[in-house]
Amino acid sequence: MTIKTLAALRESLADNQARAITPADLRDLAESLVSVAGAVYGASTTFPVTTDWQVFTGYTGQILSGGLTFANGIFTVEEGADGVYNVDAVFSLASPGAGLLQAVVFLNGAATPFAAQVDALQAGKFFQLTILGGGQLNAGDRFGIAVKASGNVTLQVASSQLRAERI
Repeated sequence: MTIKTLAALRESLADNQARAITPADLRDLAESLVSVAGAVYGASTTFPVTTDWQVFTGYTGQILSGGLTFANGIFTVEEGADGVYNVDAVFSLASPGAGLLQAVVFLNGAATPFAAQVDALQAGKFFQLTILGGGQLNAGDRFGIAVKASGNVTLQVASSQLRAERI
């Protein structure tokens, strides 16, 4: 079974009178429609944050159904898994104290408009940071969550989740 782009599926499943659609074509269709997603998660960790963007790498587990690989805080879109994706992230963090904390979806090393920020006023108080986004992703695209703060701090992370699915 092979994950294919929508264009490749349309080509292999084109209307025909020659009964040219094979069982392998149907398996590829099923694999392509239901299996392009990934999720990573983590709990109870600390993560140092500086004034420069850096990829969040505090995840401890992953669930990959196909079309995406994951390493060092970054998802990579595999060949044939091009398409429109939903990407969302949720973090439960303890405030490091006064200062601004920012998080953004990074795509191929650059910040996207999908971001969140909080002015962390009370040290030790937990809060939730959520980012929702999406868009066209192509084979080879790399994406993850990057964070930075107004000063160098260490975040206490109660839980972290990053999910992506082709829609």
